[in-house]
Amino acid sequence: MPSPYSFGPEAAGANRFAIAALLCGLAGFIPVAPVIAVVLGVIALRQLRRRSRAGQSQRGRGMAISGIVLGSVGILLWGLIVAAALLWSDDSEPVAATPSAPPATAGRVTIDELRPGDCFSGISPASLDWASLASCGAEHEMQLITTVDLGDEPFPGDDEAGNLAERRCTAAAEPLLDESKLDRVDLFFIYPNSRLAWDQNPTALCIASSIDGVLLHSVLK
Repeated sequence: MPSPYSFGPEAAGANRFAIAALLCGLAGFIPVAPVIAVVLGVIALRQLRRRSRAGQSQRGRGMAISGIVLGSVGILLWGLIVAAALLWSDDSEPVAATPSAPPATAGRVTIDELRPGDCFSGISPASLDWASLASCGAEHEMQLITTVDLGDEPFPGDDEAGNLAERRCTAAAEPLLDESKLDRVDLFFIYPNSRLAWDQNPTALCIASSIDGVLLHSVLK
């Protein structure tokens, strides 16, 4: 009695998924092609394996494997390209320059609000409370070079406090000054001249003052 079962017709030629996988792998310069190559290559291998178990013969195993390999290489290369592009984008973003001193904004401030590098006008031995801030590129009379700590000792008296402020200001400020501008400025200082002021803030302000009354640039290096 003949068997009620029989194999279907033998598959001829190459597996179409294997062919497509190879072509997509070769077209790896197209972003999605490598991914499609890997997917089609896996489908082709599964079909070829099933048909081989069923006794059917079909070509395409080598093309499917080649498509998977080329696709994997393409995916790796595209990943490296994307990563490099992201890194370049981060590195190429403009970075704001950090000023060496807080930018001066025009306005009236107390001398306690002055910061090293600030340019200003308006103070004198008779009026030390207020200063008028100015841009260092505009006309101004003075510039705060630095501040110095006068120490933790008790108030030594007005004369000795002034001598100490002079010594420490000279030592701290002169290395910071632009040598080409030294002949245009005098160095003077503001210091606490009473026990109360000393106890509150034993700090001296070291200031460069224009000899002819006008500066147009910073005198710092």
